Amino acid sequence: MLTQLRGEYPFVANGIFVEFFLIITGYYTFKHFMTSNEPDSGFFKYTFHKFIKFMPYLVVSNGIILICLRDFSLRRIWNMFVEDMLLTTVFFECSFSNGSLWMLSSMFIVFPLFCVFCKQKNDSICSMLAILIPLIYYANIVDAVTATFPMNFFRIISGMLLGVTIFYFNQKVRIKLDKRILYILGVLISLVPITMALFQFNERRIQLVCFMISLTLLLDEDGVASRLSTSLCDFSEKLSMVIYITHWSIAVLVKEMIGTKDAVISLFIYYFLTIFLSSILIFFEEKLSKKKMVPLFLEFKK
Repeated sequence: MLTQLRGEYPFVANGIFVEFFLIITGYYTFKHFMTSNEPDSGFFKYTFHKFIKFMPYLVVSNGIILICLRDFSLRRIWNMFVEDMLLTTVFFECSFSNGSLWMLSSMFIVFPLFCVFCKQKNDSICSMLAILIPLIYYANIVDAVTATFPMNFFRIISGMLLGVTIFYFNQKVRIKLDKRILYILGVLISLVPITMALFQFNERRIQLVCFMISLTLLLDEDGVASRLSTSLCDFSEKLSMVIYITHWSIAVLVKEMIGTKDAVISLFIYYFLTIFLSSILIFFEEKLSKKKMVPLFLEFKK
């Protein structure tokens, strides 16, 4: 199914962008456990609270695809709002309606194990594994990016370990250049994979290297990004999460609305709508949360 979709949805061919989100997730998760006294029993609680936030965005994303499908049968609604919402897509074939959810499904299963790794106190072993496992997994970049069950679990782990590698690198190495220059370089390098995708030049190895370099520069603890306001950093972190959830449904919507004959225009509209919708969703979610209209329906006992 995924092979068939590549011809109709040119965005699908840029699956390497998943690694961008995995690297960020791995970096901040590892940093969280390195700088906090999270108890061992907190792994599942941390995972639950992280993933429960995805659900409102999944409802909207699935709703968009449901409208595009023009199929409001009970079976379709059940599939999209029960099975997909339960993040079961890791076990099934990637399809038109659930293409973006496999990563969330895989991560939901793998995430507690990654948290256990983050709690290890032996920096030598952690840093060695953070380098060697991704090197082995991404040796064949084509197979690595198109991994299916059960190899997608290893992809999630390897991608997040790249974030751990960046964390250790920034802890041990200091680049003696003006931080503003490094920040600008990081932003410019991050645009290279997007530009490559825009012109359908899908050299995944180059894109992955660009992700690593740009995020290493942007996530530097002493860099410009670290001095940005907390609210801006929080918004950026939320935005990356919501963009991942909504990007597939927006791709389907763009294809249904204007087609993909003019790939450049389609991609520009795709990027704009994805960022715009994600920002709007975050805005309303925060407004509703402040009014306590979206309560957390499950709480853990202290």
